[in-house]
Amino acid sequence: MVDSRFIKSISQRFDIETARHPNKLRRLRWRITCSCGLLTLLIILGNLAFSGDAIFQSRPVTFSHASLANNCKQCHDASFQLPRRLLGSTAALFIHSCEQCHEQSLADHHGAPSDSSSITDCASCHSEHRGQTSLTNVSDSQCVTCHSDINANTDHHQSTFANSVKSIDSHPEIALLKQWANSQR
Repeated sequence: MVDSRFIKSISQRFDIETARHPNKLRRLRWRITCSCGLLTLLIILGNLAFSGDAIFQSRPVTFSHASLANNCKQCHDASFQLPRRLLGSTAALFIHSCEQCHEQSLADHHGAPSDSSSITDCASCHSEHRGQTSLTNVSDSQCVTCHSDINANTDHHQSTFANSVKSIDSHPEIALLKQWANSQR
């Protein structure tokens, strides 16, 4: 049997008024959270005040597109797609309006694809906003990614290309163009 002299009643063992007492740790966490939020807001507003809208601007466009540099909507259908894309939104794709100025169709680059999902945007290979470089300077790895197995990406009956391309130097049409360019020098 337990000695009743040593047992306190429940109300004596627990402080039921604890919610009314200030919690120093909770107050400290609240102050740190508010000050971090305020500091972040001040940094963003400071950047906007001193650099204008330069924080939102991309790198310079190529020389051939310099006349469009101040009119983003000439090439881009929607704004702020990059943040949406980084956050995982599949609907936030870059859609460029290259065909408004350039008459070359997608079939000139892609042949006759078996499904429309394999057609990519022009800017996926011809990357803009890289400064004064040429848009036709495309690395071998970008081309070989899609063109490594041509017959897998097109209808077999409509394909007039080589079956596979391992590098641009081994591409039949490109090799002829390079030979012609070297002979013109």
